[in-house]
Amino acid sequence: MGLFHCKKKEQNGSVSFVEFIGGTDRELRANQNKELDVASLYEKLGTDVTDYGRTSVA
Repeated sequence: MGLFHCKKKEQNGSVSFVEFIGGTDRELRANQNKELDVASLYEKLGTDVTDYGRTSVA
């Protein structure tokens, strides 16, 4: 569905982390309609493990 990006500055430079967040059809439509952004979805899921059987949080 989208990417969750985190950038952290360290003493010797910066590090970027990018993670793909999968979403249900309902979540994808909510994202397209600007009702749900990827950061909010990630927060609502509470995990970064994909569960293909989960219900939508949208």
